[in-house]
Amino acid sequence: MALQGTVEELTQLALSSVQRKFPFYHGRVYASADEVDATAELPPVFHCAFDWHSAVHGHWTLVRALHIDPQHSQLGVEHRAEIEQFLERSLNRADLAREVEYAAAHPRFEIPYGRAW
Repeated sequence: MALQGTVEELTQLALSSVQRKFPFYHGRVYASADEVDATAELPPVFHCAFDWHSAVHGHWTLVRALHIDPQHSQLGVEHRAEIEQFLERSLNRADLAREVEYAAAHPRFEIPYGRAW
């Protein structure tokens, strides 16, 4: 895909990325050996797309594309529906609340780079 790709091409790339679970890099500093098993509880929303902040970028790309194409002229009706269905599943209240809890429990996670998003 060229850097000057269409909105549809960009969102297809973002959508495939945020749904790909592996490979995934979970960069985290552990304070003790007791925390090593904590990787089993990954951030509930932003845990694909190779790493956390890439998952955030991908979700933002999808949300922004819906906002800039309200008439479906660039995304098309079917692709727009696919994006909306994914976002509805992914950005649900329960998982977003767990994402906030995860960030609160791991105050250094993705600081400073990732939290800017």
